[in-house]
Amino acid sequence: METLIAISVFIVISTVSLSIYMATLRASQRTKAMTRVQSEAQLIMSVLAKKVRNSEVKYSHYGELSVNVPVEELALVDEYGTEYVFAYDQDNSRLTVNSIPIPTSRVEVTNVKYYISPATDPETLITSFEQGAVDNLPLPYVTLVMTVSSTVAGETSSLVVQQTIPQRIIFQ
Repeated sequence: METLIAISVFIVISTVSLSIYMATLRASQRTKAMTRVQSEAQLIMSVLAKKVRNSEVKYSHYGELSVNVPVEELALVDEYGTEYVFAYDQDNSRLTVNSIPIPTSRVEVTNVKYYISPATDPETLITSFEQGAVDNLPLPYVTLVMTVSSTVAGETSSLVVQQTIPQRIIFQ
């Protein structure tokens, strides 16, 4: 009888210990997945933010823009006239620049939206070259919204990231 009680106590303690270990392991895997998502999202955002800040939106790439309606691609032109088109590659779940993937092999990027404001090219609004006219123009900015996810050992973690990036434009 004492042996049966000892075995029962051992089984209960073993089961509780194993359950605690498994819960800790799952929490660790979730944390790794979330860390991966955050670091990769930060990388993507930094690449995009740098390019948007140092370029101009290529308004001619778009037909007609609306302020609160997202666009599928983000077309930019830098100070040297080089064009960059950021787009979402659905087949590989990643962002591309001029059809070249941004290296994010450890995560999947989904649901990418670009919001461009103002909807009209500010340079077309300049009616005179007076300093006052240029100072009152709306500052262009791009808002990027995307969902990034990662799976580590069966634990999936996803994060919705949004950043509004102003342009640094000097009208000449």
